[in-house]
Amino acid sequence: MLFVLRKYEMALFKYSEAIDVCPNYLDYELAVLRSNIAACHLKMEEWKEVVDSATAALDGLDRLERQEKEQSKAKEESGQGEDEAEEEIISAGAASAAKPEDLRKDARKQRQDDIAKIRAKALMRRARARSELGGWANLEGAIEDYKRLDKMEILADTDRKMVQAQLRALPRRAKEAQEQETAEMWNKLKDLGNGLLRPFGLSTDNFKMVKDEKTGGILCCNCGAPIDGTSSTGALCYDCIKSTVDISQGIPREGTLQTCRDCDRWLMPPATWVVAAPESRELLSLCLKRLRNLSKVRIIDARFVWTEPHSRRIKVKITVQDAVAEGVLMQQSFEVVYVVHYQQCRECAKSYTHNVWRACVQVRQKVTHKRTFLFLEQLILKHQAHKDTINIKEEKDGIDFFFAHRNQAEAFVSFLKSVVPVFVKESRHLISQDTHTGNKQYKFNFSAEIVPVCRDDLVALPLKLAKAVGTISPLVLCWRIGTSVNLLDTNTLQTAELSSDVYWRAPFQPLAGTTELVEFIVMDIEPTAVRKGKWVLGEATVARASDLGVNDNTYFARTHLGALLKPGDSVMGYMLTGSNFNSEALDAIENSRAYGSTVPDVVLVRKHYPNRRKNKHRNWKLKRMAKEEGELRAKAADQEKMDADYEQFLRDVEEDEELRAALALYKNPKKQSQKQPKQRDEDAMSIAETETTAEDDDVPKINMDELLDDFDELEIHDRGDAEMAA
Repeated sequence: MLFVLRKYEMALFKYSEAIDVCPNYLDYELAVLRSNIAACHLKMEEWKEVVDSATAALDGLDRLERQEKEQSKAKEESGQGEDEAEEEIISAGAASAAKPEDLRKDARKQRQDDIAKIRAKALMRRARARSELGGWANLEGAIEDYKRLDKMEILADTDRKMVQAQLRALPRRAKEAQEQETAEMWNKLKDLGNGLLRPFGLSTDNFKMVKDEKTGGILCCNCGAPIDGTSSTGALCYDCIKSTVDISQGIPREGTLQTCRDCDRWLMPPATWVVAAPESRELLSLCLKRLRNLSKVRIIDARFVWTEPHSRRIKVKITVQDAVAEGVLMQQSFEVVYVVHYQQCRECAKSYTHNVWRACVQVRQKVTHKRTFLFLEQLILKHQAHKDTINIKEEKDGIDFFFAHRNQAEAFVSFLKSVVPVFVKESRHLISQDTHTGNKQYKFNFSAEIVPVCRDDLVALPLKLAKAVGTISPLVLCWRIGTSVNLLDTNTLQTAELSSDVYWRAPFQPLAGTTELVEFIVMDIEPTAVRKGKWVLGEATVARASDLGVNDNTYFARTHLGALLKPGDSVMGYMLTGSNFNSEALDAIENSRAYGSTVPDVVLVRKHYPNRRKNKHRNWKLKRMAKEEGELRAKAADQEKMDADYEQFLRDVEEDEELRAALALYKNPKKQSQKQPKQRDEDAMSIAETETTAEDDDVPKINMDELLDDFDELEIHDRGDAEMAA
């Protein structure tokens, strides 16, 4: 009210009293009071006091903004983990509880608008006072204030027009003031020089002292070097700026990094572990995030400096850039040394402790062999699906995979569904409960049962199911196991897919497995014109190998191996004539009018190579998973059966190109001749290494171009040793 009544001195007195009683931490209120004091001095045309009061108000606003930014940043860093945890438990009915957060955001925005208004008023008053004071320094300061005002969006239209008018007029006045002050400075220097030279009868006119137009006529206040006064920073030359100004001040030159030696991951505070290779972008980003105050400058470049691997030190050279004055940028480089400390992550700590798993996936298949598990094992190794497991345990009819978290087990179950037909059931077991908070801890079990139908199995489908999957013959052969069971009618080359869901609605057992295959000799074969992919329908006459020299019984069969077989070859198949199968589905097929007459005497499955050597040394190998046997100890007979299953699986890999394409085969280096035969047999059993011989020309071979290099077994040899060995 006193200001409106033009009683400016009384208003100044009241504002001064208010400042005396106002606490120092109320920067915004103090800035408002000092801006009002500047307005009073402006009306009284006390220009110097206006500049002082407005500058004090602007300093308080800058300090207030820095404090609010630091507080908001600290809240975000401290509350990040809590917010993530709270998001998981907030229900849909509690969504209305987020409204106070919107109110707080509106309040913060209103606060920022108020600060911008007070800053605009203080800048306007200080710029007016500086322009009235005159002089080169004041006019340059006024131009800077008006430039800041011109960038503000909150400025009114009338004020903006006035600001733009001042920006057009003040540069000319500043140039004139600079020339006038420069001329006055030269006159004073001449008078000083004449006073010193007068006793010697000399004057400055004898030395022809003139102003150097290139330097602008001023000297560096520190070293006296001539500099351009229009672009100098605090009357300092560039060399003095480099030696006196440190833009990296406040950035630490030392730091610490924590890494886990078991999994080679690095700690990202507060509790996140990330994967980062040595001298990688991820590790460089982690190093930069661990430095305080680095966000206040602009990072131009950052790179690693080589250190000894055993020194447990990481050096990073960082180049930063920052503005030291209006239009002047400074660039500086420095090195930061990080000390690497070893710390075990939570997952690795759990892996060394028994009974700490939270989720278990029990994979089972009720069959008499392990060929499907061997195929699944290779898929798991190729896709690294077992990387999150803390233990793998072999059990009867399957394998157990243990995980530290439920989501990891769910991801593994999703992988199983994408490669094999499985039926999954989930259960959980309560292990602890907090009666005060209601928090509960569970252990989760996933039972994944694989379809008991395997590759090369003979299947007798129920008649209704055969019609549902494509009106295929109910007596079919399983030729592949993928996400579904792929069936083939060897009489017509018709195929069908049986999905996991369809199978588990009415499950059935295969009619015969690979253990019941019988060896036949091809007496004659004639390919037909029916083709489908790699298969050619052929009409073959075969005889059982055990009947040769005993009787002359032969059997007619249609087969899908018309392009592969020739007279004299051996082939494995199922003998249906004279065999007794305890199957209701087969009885229904034989009693059916539509399919009773189509039941063949023999179903041929695959070509057989009787001259192939067992346990021969192959030039390729397959990797195996490290499994814990636990209480399951294989007896001698069981071990022989497992070895036979593994050998049969390796032969399937050699004979089937599609199967090889889905697996990862590695080159097997030649064994040294110094190895003992017993040790060589053990290696052959573990990785099935072989080396083909010239006698097995007809046996399928794997091209070396299909094999991968096993980097786990690479060794570094000294060149001198290699030359001596050569």
